[in-house]
Amino acid sequence: MRKGFTLIELLIVVIILGILATIALPQFGTVVEKAKRAEADSNIAALETGEAIYYVEEDEYTNVIGNLDVSITNCHWTTVISNADSNDYTIQATRRKGSYSGQTYEKNKNGTVTGTYSFKP
Repeated sequence: MRKGFTLIELLIVVIILGILATIALPQFGTVVEKAKRAEADSNIAALETGEAIYYVEEDEYTNVIGNLDVSITNCHWTTVISNADSNDYTIQATRRKGSYSGQTYEKNKNGTVTGTYSFKP
């Protein structure tokens, strides 16, 4: 008696793996994009905290990230603070690469989110 798998058995396994890959790959892209969005959310939250601390110490907000005692990761996003004065600020994250490159995600002091970033999880 011969040991091993027949050609039909191997083909069935390959077909099943193909079906599983077809289901999994689109979900993988969504998970990756959610992780990239989480980077922007994390950076913005860190800068909001930094701005709150800076405001308590200086009685105004700042446009200079270096003035804040925070550490952010700009791997997929470029994050800047704009329009900072004694009453308000806007934090803007711009996608640096990928299919959403150049799109922005903005949040002001009041928590209003705007921008052109179109990913919807």
